[in-house]
This record gives sequence, structure tokens and C-alpha cells, in this order.
Amino acid sequence: MDSLIDPHVLLDPVRDEHGAIVDFVYTYVNDAAIGDHRLTKEQLLGAHFSDLLPSEVDAGVVRDYARVIDTGEPYVANSITLADDTHGGALRTYDVRGIRVGGELMLSWRDVTDRERTIEALADSEMRFRMLAENATDLVFHVDADGSIVWVSPSAEKLLGVHPDSLVGTSGVALCEPVDQPEMIHALNRMRAGEMTTRRMRLRQPGGDFRWVEVIFRGIMSDDGSQHGGVAAVRDIHAEVMTEQALERAVTFDALTGLARRSLALQRIQEKLDEKRPSGGTWHLLCAGINGLSRINSAYTYAAGDEVIKAVAERLVKVAGAQDRVARIAGDEFVILFPDLQTPADAALAATVVLDAVRGPVHVGEAEVDVTVSVGIAFADSHTAQSLLRDATSAMWQTSDAGSDSWAFLDGNAGVEAQRVLHLQHDLRDELIQGRVQPWLMPIVDLKTQSVVGYEALARWIRLDGNVVYPDGFLAVAESSDIILDLDAAILRQACQALTVISQEQHIAVNLSPVTLALADVSGLVRAALEEFGVEPTRLHLEVTETSIVTVTDTIVAAMHEVSDMGVCWWIDDFGTGFSSLSHLRDLPIDGIKLDRDFVSAISGNGEEAGRSYRLAQGILGLAQGLGLQTVAEGVEDQGQAEVLTKQGWQLGQGWLYGKARPITDFSPSLQ
Repeated sequence: MDSLIDPHVLLDPVRDEHGAIVDFVYTYVNDAAIGDHRLTKEQLLGAHFSDLLPSEVDAGVVRDYARVIDTGEPYVANSITLADDTHGGALRTYDVRGIRVGGELMLSWRDVTDRERTIEALADSEMRFRMLAENATDLVFHVDADGSIVWVSPSAEKLLGVHPDSLVGTSGVALCEPVDQPEMIHALNRMRAGEMTTRRMRLRQPGGDFRWVEVIFRGIMSDDGSQHGGVAAVRDIHAEVMTEQALERAVTFDALTGLARRSLALQRIQEKLDEKRPSGGTWHLLCAGINGLSRINSAYTYAAGDEVIKAVAERLVKVAGAQDRVARIAGDEFVILFPDLQTPADAALAATVVLDAVRGPVHVGEAEVDVTVSVGIAFADSHTAQSLLRDATSAMWQTSDAGSDSWAFLDGNAGVEAQRVLHLQHDLRDELIQGRVQPWLMPIVDLKTQSVVGYEALARWIRLDGNVVYPDGFLAVAESSDIILDLDAAILRQACQALTVISQEQHIAVNLSPVTLALADVSGLVRAALEEFGVEPTRLHLEVTETSIVTVTDTIVAAMHEVSDMGVCWWIDDFGTGFSSLSHLRDLPIDGIKLDRDFVSAISGNGEEAGRSYRLAQGILGLAQGLGLQTVAEGVEDQGQAEVLTKQGWQLGQGWLYGKARPITDFSPSLQ
């Protein structure tokens, strides 16, 4: 055993108090085993198997070896992969044998890692060869030193539509499209030099068609260094190239209008800037935005909106004089690159022409929509294309905010304001994730008993420095982006959590933005929040402003009914300030209305304004009572207002007279 090449050891079993074998101790090791363990004989003898080879213990071999001692059956394992603790834990492959000798285990092993790798490599090679042999569909040419075809594979008929024999003796260069023939000649020259090269080119087909192919040229050299022509392996990549070109066009051109997209527009703007810069010439860029496209989408579907976009694109191209002077840079935004707008007067005149060209009806189905745009103008001084486009877009937004169907030059503060809004959006999104936007609860009382019957959840942004930002400081920014969806969801969830700590007799009202009402899965959102905290649905009131239901789609109606069917109440906030149809009170599942604070503020005074406020409040109350709706008066700040509202018959009230909004942590620290 001492002279055997393979490692051999004797292992004495170690048993626990129940007689079960839990480990082994080395009692004999041959020279090969000593070398394999990289320890001395003295270090090995008496050592525990589990200490030297813990990875094998983890792999369960102690159990297998114990079975040899207990049953007398030999242990035979071929090509077993184990972590080699003696060589840094690398995975190695072994053939292992174990037999019982007396009461001990004689164990021998052989490292067959290299053998297994060789077998795997051979198997892989054989598999690849078999795949190539069985599935070779690529075209292969053998050409002589002059580039004439000596032999061609049978796949030529499938790829090029010609019989292989008809190509023998012809020139490989002549197979190419004329524009690609220089590429073929260059590749053949490199092949003659014994080099390998790869080229993309188009090969002719009968009838004048062509196929995109990738050709690998490799020269054939004899032992004495003489050139014997070469081999050209041809792979059909026509579909691949066509897909690449289609994707490139999709990235570069808008599928709906056929106009250039933003990336190409920036290239064209930069080219114009580079053209003007050497001569010191000036230029103005125009950006046009469709007014009210989102309302058209909501009222008539997105398909109707697409018709409007296409119509506006056609009108802009017509007035610009060429399609490559117009680009669609966003959903409802276009840039117009008039060639020579040197003075502000030139730009203003061009903007007026654009407004007149676009203004007019567009047919969407059986309806007719009046379409206008807002035009922003930016002066190209030393701008880059990116900054110039930003300025023109900012001017357009500024114009749109001021009123539709008009134009304006960039206000110098517009860019600064845009950056401020972006920073605010970034901070708000981040701190919303951190849980720093929280609901504060404002009490709602019974006007007769003065008891608190519920609260309205009002969003507050608690900045890192401790400053509290009220909704007028961030709500508009949130509503201008998708942040409002996350904000509404966060306030709703926290409000439902707060319902678990206030009186079971009290409710909480939560405001939902028009964006959430139109885009979010409102019923799923509400159901998830209620189920998370086990809240009775009737204790949750959802408030929407009157203006947010001016355009009510079938989706919104269905969502509101689904929520109402759960037991949740819907209230119309700021009633009396919007333009919603009274049919909404009839058709939607509305449970109550809230009188806007503007009517309450003057209701207890004297004079004509107080009289009008009194009569309007009385009329709105009569409408609510006639429809069986509950009523809340907002903005109650003094006792006189409360008395008048109570006498009129308003049921509930809220305002500073009854308490300001307080953090939810005031109700329970656990809500932090």
C-alpha cells in the first residue's frame, strides 16, 4: 500500500453516545495520500476526517462511509465532484473506493478531473461537429487566387436561387451589388495575403433582388507558403439587416406621423446652428404644442387623439414647406425648423402663420374637434441643440399656461423655473419613498352637537430640516407628473392605518386627484389599503373635486361604483366652484357634498356679498337635501358662520373654529 500511486488511507470510525458513526480518525496514510493532503504523516495520523475535509462532510460522504462499516458493502463512486479542501476548495472530480477492513474503513481515490474535462471537451466538439454537419445551410465558396469560383456548396440554390454548377468559373466580384464590389475586391486582396477578413455585402439574385450576407474570407496557404486561393463562408443576414434598419427607423422616425423623432431633430438643429455659427448669423427655433390633447383623449379615446396628432403634423409640414423641417419631439409637441428666422419679427410672423395653419376642426369619428396649438420661440445665440430645444419647449409651456392659440418668446425666468420644478419633483419623489409625506388630520364636527365625527386627511411634506410644506407648495408639481399617483396611494394607506387608532365611530376623508381617478386602479388601491389594516369600508370617505369629474369616462364611472359597492363613501369637495353637470350627482355614487370655503367666508356678514353667499349656500343645501346627500361646510372660522350654517340645516362643518390639522402622530406615536 505504501508504494501505490493512488492515495490510500485507513479510517477508524468515531461513534456518538448512541453508537452512530459521526466521524472518522486517520490511522494509516500512504505516501500518495500524504502528498495529496499536503500535510505531514504526523499531522494526518490521529486527525479527524471532518476537520481536514469539511466540504466532503457537508456533501454527506461520512454517511456513505458509515454505511460501509455498518453493512460491509463496498463504496464505489465514479466521477463524483467534490470541493477539494486541500487545494483551496476548488471543485475536482474523483473516482472513490471504500471497503471495510476489520472495523476500519480502507479508502482510496483517484483524481480524474483532467480525464473528465477531456471527455467533456470531446463530447462538446463532437456535438458541434454533428450540428454543423447536420444543419449546415450557409453558403461556402472555394475561390482561386484570382477570385474565380472553383466550387460552391449546394445551399447556393436556396440562398441565391441559382444552381451551384452555374457559378463555377464565374467571378466572385460579379456576384456583388455594384456598390459593394470594392468591399469584395478589398477582402480578396487580404485573403491573398493570407489574412482573414469579414465583410457585409449584398449578393445578387435572379430578377434583380439582392440578399444581405456576411462573408468570412480565409486564404489557403501550402506548406511552402504559396497561395492556393481561399474559402469564403457566407451567412445569410438579410432578415437581421432588415430588422436593424426597421429598428433604426423606429428610433429615428415617429410611426404615427412619419416625422423625425427627437434624436434626429436634435441632429438637424445642431446642423443648423453649425451652419449659422461661422458667419455669426442668428436664428430662432419654434416649438408647437397641441392644446387640450389630454382632454380629447379622455373625451373621445386615444384613437381620436392620434387623429388630431396626424392632422396637426400634416398642417405643420404644409406650412413649413418640407417634411424634414418638422419633427415630433413628444406626445403633443413638435418643432418647426424654418430656414431663415433671423429677427424676432421674422419669428413672430412665422409663429402667427403656424397658428393660422393649424387652427381649425379635425374630424374624429362622427365628432368634430376644434384644434389649436401654442407656439414657443427661442433665440439661437450660442446654444447647443439640447439647450435651444429646451428653451423653445419652455416658451411653449409658458404660452400654453397663459392661454391657448398664441405664441410667446422665452421668458428668461422660464428655464430657471423649469429647473426648480424638476428639482422639486426629484426631492418630492425621494422623500415620498422615505415616508416624509404624511396625512395630517383636520376635525369634522356635527354642527348641532359640536362633537367630532371624523377627520379630513390633508397631505403635508415634512422636509429633512423639519419645515412643513403645505399642499400649495408641492401638489401642483406632483399633479404634473406621475408622482401624484404614488402620493395619493401613500396618503390613502396612512389614512386607513390612522382609522385603527381613532374612535370606531369616526371616519377619515381622503382626497383623490383627477389623475389617480382617471389612471389608477382605484378599486384595487382602496381594497388593498382597507384589507391591510382591517378597516370597515364605511369609515373611509373619498373626496374628489367638482372640476375633476367634468369629464367622466365609463372607466371612471365603473371604478367609482366598484368602490361604492365596498361601502366606501364618495364626496364632492369644493362644491359650487366647478362646472360639473348635475347629472353627475344623479349617475355617480355620490354620498355627500362639501360647500366651498369661499361661500362660507362671507355668509355671516352684512351687505350684498354676504346675501349672495347666504342664498347660494341655501340653494346648494336644498339641492343636496333633495338628492338625499350629506353635507359639510368647509372653512368655518368663527361662531357667526357656524350659527348661520346650523340654522340653514348644514349637518357637518370643518375649519379653524374646530381645530387645525394635526400630525397623525398626535393621535398615536405608533403611526410614525
